[in-house]
Amino acid sequence: YSDFLVASTAEVREPPSRRAGTADALARLQTLVGLANVKRDVRELVGLIRIERARRPGQALPPIALHRLYAGPIGCGKRTVARHVGSLLYELGLLARGHLIEVSRADLVAGYIGQTSIKTRARVEEAMGGILFLQNAAALWQSKNAFEGEGVDALLDAAETYRDRMVVVLADTPAALTFVVQGDPRVATIFGAPLVFDTASVDDLLEIASRLVQLRGLRLTGAASERLRTQLEAARSGRDAVVTGRDVGLALEQAYRVHALRLEQLGEPANLDAELLHVLEADDFSSPAGV
Repeated sequence: YSDFLVASTAEVREPPSRRAGTADALARLQTLVGLANVKRDVRELVGLIRIERARRPGQALPPIALHRLYAGPIGCGKRTVARHVGSLLYELGLLARGHLIEVSRADLVAGYIGQTSIKTRARVEEAMGGILFLQNAAALWQSKNAFEGEGVDALLDAAETYRDRMVVVLADTPAALTFVVQGDPRVATIFGAPLVFDTASVDDLLEIASRLVQLRGLRLTGAASERLRTQLEAARSGRDAVVTGRDVGLALEQAYRVHALRLEQLGEPANLDAELLHVLEADDFSSPAGV
């Protein structure tokens, strides 16, 4: 549900000789709801690459920092943005494939000394030419045992060694990434400061809901939108509460179930009016699941 508008999810792109321009990839990025500072970061990166090429036509680019720390709650769009960045860097010629390989601590750490580095290098090899996206990244730094330490060393070594062949994104909550940066100076050196994903406003969340409903071939009545707004505002009012696109998706899934049950009670579904079948009413949001 963090994929607010589903763009292409193909992980293996056309070969470099068939690359298009960056306009389409940038346009797809702009369709994401909110995330103004994240979009700006990507536009700045694209602009830097273009300007450097204009400065030295036909020459190799100088080193450009591509690795990133994505800081935000679960469901805020970190993985989605990483996919878009992979597409952009592929189309700009900086990545050979532009695909995304998502991993967690369990994908990198083994149970015996020496095996973790082998396991990590294997995932690095999979991501070569694209993006290695480490979800819940702080888990790799939180333990002090040798297995995690070996994984951290192998990952950071790969990020430095292959910085012109792949991008590494460490993703976690802002607090978790602050813990990582403060505890391991190498991370700040390689990745820079965390890029914080803005908390979605209620209007942003309603826009996400509208798009998800449309993708399903349905629509919300005005009363249904207002009911959902009320639920979102109530959910956000709690202490330290964060509501994301994923939460909106869960609320919609519950609404679809309530809607279906309500229509089942009206008679044979095949005989129901098309308007009833395709419209979510306020009563369908009576159970605030997910938000």
